[in-house]
Amino acid sequence: MNHTKSENIIINVLCSVEMERVVNRIRNTKFSIFIDELFDICNKWMIFFVRYVDSETLDIYTQLVKLIEIDAKDFSVEKLFHAFQCEMSKLQIPFNNIIALSCDSVSVMVGKFSSFKTKLQRVCSRLLTLPCSCYSAFLAAYAATNEIPIFCEKFLTKVSTYIKSNHKRSALFREFSKCFQETDHKILKLYDVRWLCCYSYVEKLLKSWDSIKLFLNETVVSEKTKIAEYLLFIMCKVETKAYFFFLNIYFTFFKSI
Repeated sequence: MNHTKSENIIINVLCSVEMERVVNRIRNTKFSIFIDELFDICNKWMIFFVRYVDSETLDIYTQLVKLIEIDAKDFSVEKLFHAFQCEMSKLQIPFNNIIALSCDSVSVMVGKFSSFKTKLQRVCSRLLTLPCSCYSAFLAAYAATNEIPIFCEKFLTKVSTYIKSNHKRSALFREFSKCFQETDHKILKLYDVRWLCCYSYVEKLLKSWDSIKLFLNETVVSEKTKIAEYLLFIMCKVETKAYFFFLNIYFTFFKSI
């Protein structure tokens, strides 16, 4: 099948069948909802996830019901809840079946006076509100890594920028990588400062540690740049690598979130 036919089968057949199956189940059972927001180039979407226990098998399922399109020009509390309310009505899912709401902590979702939560509580009086597990894990991870010295984070961002900012340096680094028989010569660029996004970066950094250190030592001699001297100085500190070894183990507990 070409991509057009595959896309149409997924959208018009598989999606409809799977959504109908999920909806039929949650019409007759209690469930929790997971609400989040998603952006693409020109649209905004509300992600409508549910978590429930199958009454026949007693298995726990977490499934996507639908991506609800929201007007990107106006995504106020009223618009968000109205879109969700319309979708629930269209799918004929009773609001009484909702027992809990999980979402992030932005004011539009969990604000005290006017939010998605407060509006949902008016129709679900016994509603439980739970923080998003992914966001909670991020907050815990970020708070813990505040104890890591700031020079570790600076090193992560500066070393890739230094190597990639110059074609000659990039080519020279590839040569050093080959000397250490590394098959992957790329240094990942750290775009996101959130620590949970750093796992693959730290893992690759440790694998390339010796080649990076030798490369910096060579460039300090040949170019005599202050940034190379600073990066080499950081790498020569015993505690630097120890911190990154700790982070590599630490991130393994969170990388699947």
